[in-house]
Amino acid sequence: MSGKKTSAGSPRRSQWVGYGALLAVILLGAIYSLAVFGTIQEQALSENLEANLVQAETASRFISEQQDGLLNLLGVIASRDRLRRALAHGEPSDLAAFLQPVLAMGPQTNSVFLVDPEGLYMIRVPKVGGDVKLPPVGVLPPAPWVSGLEPGRCGPVGPCLVLSVPVVSQDGKTAAYLGVTQPPAFWKNFFRQMAARPGRTYFLFDQEGRVVAAGLAKAELPAGALEDMASQVRRNLGPKQAHWAGVARLPGGGEQVFAAVAVVPASGWSVVVMHDYQTAMAPNRAMFRSIFLFLTLLLCCLIFLGALLFTRYRAQERRLVSIKGEARHLEALVAERTADLEVSTQRYLSLVQDLPDVVFELDQDGRYTFVSRAVEGVLGYQPGEMLGRTQQEFILPQDRPKYDQQKARTEQDEPMSILALRHQTADGRVRWLSIHSRGLSDARGRSLGRRGVARDVTQQVLAERRVRELSGQLINAQEEERKRLALDLHDEMGQLLSALKIGLQTLARNHEQVRPDLDRQIRLTQEVMDRSRSLAYRLRPAILDNFGLTAALTDLCESLSEDGVLAVTTHLDKIDDRALGPAVKTTLFRFVQEALTNVLKHSQSTKAEVSLSSRDGLIRAEVRDFGRGFDVEQILEQGGGSRLGLLGMHERLNLVGGRLTIKTSTQGTVLVAEVHPGGQS
Repeated sequence: MSGKKTSAGSPRRSQWVGYGALLAVILLGAIYSLAVFGTIQEQALSENLEANLVQAETASRFISEQQDGLLNLLGVIASRDRLRRALAHGEPSDLAAFLQPVLAMGPQTNSVFLVDPEGLYMIRVPKVGGDVKLPPVGVLPPAPWVSGLEPGRCGPVGPCLVLSVPVVSQDGKTAAYLGVTQPPAFWKNFFRQMAARPGRTYFLFDQEGRVVAAGLAKAELPAGALEDMASQVRRNLGPKQAHWAGVARLPGGGEQVFAAVAVVPASGWSVVVMHDYQTAMAPNRAMFRSIFLFLTLLLCCLIFLGALLFTRYRAQERRLVSIKGEARHLEALVAERTADLEVSTQRYLSLVQDLPDVVFELDQDGRYTFVSRAVEGVLGYQPGEMLGRTQQEFILPQDRPKYDQQKARTEQDEPMSILALRHQTADGRVRWLSIHSRGLSDARGRSLGRRGVARDVTQQVLAERRVRELSGQLINAQEEERKRLALDLHDEMGQLLSALKIGLQTLARNHEQVRPDLDRQIRLTQEVMDRSRSLAYRLRPAILDNFGLTAALTDLCESLSEDGVLAVTTHLDKIDDRALGPAVKTTLFRFVQEALTNVLKHSQSTKAEVSLSSRDGLIRAEVRDFGRGFDVEQILEQGGGSRLGLLGMHERLNLVGGRLTIKTSTQGTVLVAEVHPGGQS
């Protein structure tokens, strides 16, 4: 009787334990829901603040890059000797030729002008809407300058912005100022396109706190209150702070907003981004409701599953006795089969257990009947997982045709040649295995299958690929070093030489008796400055990074023509640099540069033709000369500079998936480079 009470009480205790566990799950679910809500709330606040700050910093960097790019273009034009000579002669038609390319930049410029150091106009293109009112004489800085938004700056055409750079003469003095006027509508269109998320607004302020442009297309709060809030956020930015983000409230105790401000480098402008608090947090509240609903449904499922498991538990107890009998029968059967398996596998284990290579046997259908334990370290499979499966299943689909062709050429009793094939490991990686196998046959000559060894040669294959990757990295490192040296020559060396020249000029004015010697030193200093600029350009032209491949090739060819060393005719199509990979753009520029250098050194031609086009999904660059030609095979065998130049072109193009074609005769040579815009993957 006591035993019956114990047997009856045990299920009841298990039932109460189940109910207690279910109650604990409910409490844990409620606590988890509250914790999830708090986490989502904090994460939403952090993500919205970070998103606004990223938007503000992205817009400020874009504005800075646009301004720097425009100022760099003006600086490139201002540094040309042809412009200095044109200023000395004062011919309007010659000066206008330098201003026309700037107008081609599109809606970000509406006029280009040249003024003398006294602030008087020399030329303006186009001359409409009245004259630009520049600051008084002596106020313009001898450096690139970006103005703020002033209603009276551009005359009847309305408010505008002015960007200018000084034009320095051969003697180091400011000969004129080259500048452009920029309509505020350019930045208004920019911020109108940026307004993507509901409730997010943008404001752009100049140095004096005036609104240059605003993006209010998705605003859900009054525009006036948003502008006042943006002005307040801008004023709260510290003098040494570059950015700020936080939660603010509209004037008068109004709605809360996420606010962020970032300063535009160099010009002192600032970008303010604000996002309505309620609108920004709406997705997170919806996410919490979804999670809460999911947890509720999960709890209901747990309750149902608990009841179902309890019912199943009682049924399983009744079947336990019969299962134990079946288990004993299966154990005896497994022991018998295990004894047979040990006899058949012991022959192989004693031979291959210490080998690092994978030893295997295949039946007539190409299925594995034995695989050594080394396969665990090579492919990550247990030997038992591979038994009964074909060898072809583990080879990558790309290499299976190669495997089938080699297998078809192999006779039953002949060894298969060493074949390196790619295999897929258990965790999805790729390993290269070198397979060598031999056919097996019985005493009557009937085929039983094959036996062989597979060796992991992944490291050797990867080493060969690494050599090619290192070649590409070496070229990229050379380009980065060229860029750094070009910046050092242009910035540091140029400043030092300019200071030296000014000091020599001052010394010449104060010491008339040694003036001829000092004048000679000043001319020598100017020549060193010019050569430093030329060397910086050859190392890494800034125009390639700022204005693209077409502009860089145009400038390269014009520079050679202006120097009189080679007459270059160009046929350059406009290429969309956004579709070009950085490596492709640099490779095509270096190809044209090296080809023109070879024309100067070896072809004895006084003219050349350069073309750039896009056709059939390929970017095609072609350089043609009219010189004496050369024997390609002989040049490559002899070595020397020409060989290194051609090999460098071929290697650069090969690294980006391109192709080099050389056609040469006694009438001239044509070098053609073809590459996909994005390069090879």
